[in-house]
Amino acid sequence: GIGHVLAMMTPWSKPKYLTRVWCVFELYTAHQYKCEITIVMPPEQKRALERDILAASSKRIDTMYNALGRTKIEEAEASVVEDRVNILKMVTHGVGYRALNNKVNELIRLWVLDSMRDMIEAKKKKKCENTDDNRGKVSYAAISYDIGYLLQKHDKYDESLEMLNNALDIQKTVLGEHHKDTA
Repeated sequence: GIGHVLAMMTPWSKPKYLTRVWCVFELYTAHQYKCEITIVMPPEQKRALERDILAASSKRIDTMYNALGRTKIEEAEASVVEDRVNILKMVTHGVGYRALNNKVNELIRLWVLDSMRDMIEAKKKKKCENTDDNRGKVSYAAISYDIGYLLQKHDKYDESLEMLNNALDIQKTVLGEHHKDTA
């Protein structure tokens, strides 16, 4: 085999890839066989993801994050009905819907988390370049908080604590030690 799967996620909020039975099965199978999986988005979708995350509250980000992890192979489509039937038979007689869906959803959630990490690295670099931009710092702190929250949900406590402390440090710098959001 080739050993590398390139999955195109567009639109980012409801990727067509995750509605196709072959694609969902491919993602799961690639993971099982330890193939390299690269999830990509067109540049305009990456900007839309960043824009939506920056505009969202923590609750909304959690909702978006969870929505992207609701893939169900049993609801996926195929252009050839027989393909769909055969793939679903293989899943039913193999790993089962629940295990396959859980693994694919975990991969998608990790992709979202990685996308957010990339975003925060870009913000961090920009923050370092422009130390007078308080609005940019607050935006960076909000993303740090959101990523920390998501990392905690994935039991990545050390990384989560680092992100949450980073958010708090920025908030203290911008708002002061005695502000209601930092006290």
